[in-house]
Amino acid sequence: METRLLEYFLTVAETGNITKAAAKLHLTQPTLSRQIMELEQRLGTKLFIRGKRQLALTTAGLVFEKRARELLGFWDQTKNEIQQTNTTLVETLKIGCVETSISPLAMQTCLAFHQNYPAVNFSITDADGNDIKERLDQNELELGFLIAPIEVAKYNYLTLKQTETWGIVVRKTHRLATKKAVTGADLENETLILPKRGIVRSELQAWLKAIPASANVLGTSNLLGNVTTLARQSNVCLLCVKGAFEMFDTTELVFIPFTPLRHSKHILAWRKNTELSLAAQEFIEFVKNNKL
Repeated sequence: METRLLEYFLTVAETGNITKAAAKLHLTQPTLSRQIMELEQRLGTKLFIRGKRQLALTTAGLVFEKRARELLGFWDQTKNEIQQTNTTLVETLKIGCVETSISPLAMQTCLAFHQNYPAVNFSITDADGNDIKERLDQNELELGFLIAPIEVAKYNYLTLKQTETWGIVVRKTHRLATKKAVTGADLENETLILPKRGIVRSELQAWLKAIPASANVLGTSNLLGNVTTLARQSNVCLLCVKGAFEMFDTTELVFIPFTPLRHSKHILAWRKNTELSLAAQEFIEFVKNNKL
């Protein structure tokens, strides 16, 4: 199957509209419609539910979308490796990074690496640890800057120097705002938003010796952008790391660490049993040598 058909399909899936997808791909609408119908015929199934103005993926379409992204990822990596010479790296290195205190260090490292290898550029994805690991598993990313813990059986990794302090974020008028540190007992009757990653929530439960039953868990969040807005407007408590909090407007909010202090390390991870590109291998060595 030609890779252009995969690209056509993914563009239609992303836009949900043949007209918009055709314009993005610089094709006529009839041509694109015909290509999609031919793809469905070759696969022997419908990939889209066709509404009046919008297209939605069928169950088969959702499965094919995942596989199409994986196939294009393998194709891009193969092209990049073929373009490399013995002395020059020519490649796009796909890296994921969590939004914590590791972010500025990771970006500075990318810049320094690019200065050493000008023909290497970066495709950088900001996401939480779960999303980055999923993209590593699907070969959409080669490397990921993550915050521990991770499932060590699935990944190779470097442990980095930068650590994070765990605590809560509340608005400055909150009853806990003047405290220098908080315990699990302090969270009684509070409305909480917890980290999305289950492995992190389990650690928090152990650290706090169980979140009080009286606490109202409003939900979970993968990134802090939207929920910090909520914290400014209400008495919600966000459980997070200090570095993630400091990436947003903190003028109306305060971070309070847990007591005893709880820290997490950062890591640079990549999937086990996966052949890395030369650029990814060089980047790992670069991080090692610079003792990030």
